[in-house]
Amino acid sequence: MTKQKSTLENALEEAIEETEKKEIAAQIKQLHKELKDLERKISDYRVALNHAKGREEPPLPSNPKFRNLRFQTSPQELIAQVLKQEPSKWLSVKEITYQAMKLDGQEIEEVIPYKQSQTIACTLNYLKYKSLVEKCLIDNSQHRRNTSINCALFEVRRLSSR
Repeated sequence: MTKQKSTLENALEEAIEETEKKEIAAQIKQLHKELKDLERKISDYRVALNHAKGREEPPLPSNPKFRNLRFQTSPQELIAQVLKQEPSKWLSVKEITYQAMKLDGQEIEEVIPYKQSQTIACTLNYLKYKSLVEKCLIDNSQHRRNTSINCALFEVRRLSSR
């Protein structure tokens, strides 16, 4: 009798396992169907959203150029004007920033604001990288100037970018 119980128990367990597998498979199939429906709805909503956004504003470029908030005029143009006034003279970042702020119409206090000085310094580094500005150390302070060749080149590039 123990053999019959074990055989019956085994048969019953197998039947239960088979039934559970079928139920789980049916649930998975139902969930896949619901997932496809939801993905289709999301796709429809995206199309509608993109269509609605398209009417409001044009799409942004992939790499937008951000406007400098510290100066009204382009820092590159301000630096060009400052360095053109005295092309052979070496000027410090502080002097260039002071004159750039003056040209931009900003109020200048005793101490030049760090943010403006930082903007001018970064722009000068960019211009040095482009070989438009020379850099040297005078009394442990960085000074810059235009070379005569670069003055003309800088003017041509500035005019062509307009």
